Amino acid sequence: IVRAGAHMRLGNRDQAALWAGRAAMHRTAYNQMQCYAGLIMDWAGRPEEAQEVVARMRAADPGYSADRLFATLYSLPEDITRQLTASRRRLGL
Repeated sequence: IVRAGAHMRLGNRDQAALWAGRAAMHRTAYNQMQCYAGLIMDWAGRPEEAQEVVARMRAADPGYSADRLFATLYSLPEDITRQLTASRRRLGL
């Protein structure tokens, strides 16, 4: 997921989506990782894949809130935070 975030910062949508998808499918993917992966995939223009990731996350923990993820993203540049917030709205997180 770190690589996905790095590619997002660089504006590499395809690579960001690729690494986000890999992270989300990993057997150790926890809710925060899946939430971040879904947001990145939406940002990268893959809303269907993002919805699938979010659905798996919600199935595992229906009460998970993206507020927990956003509380840890204090060091992201403002423009990235705005883009993730827009994805959050689109995904209903």
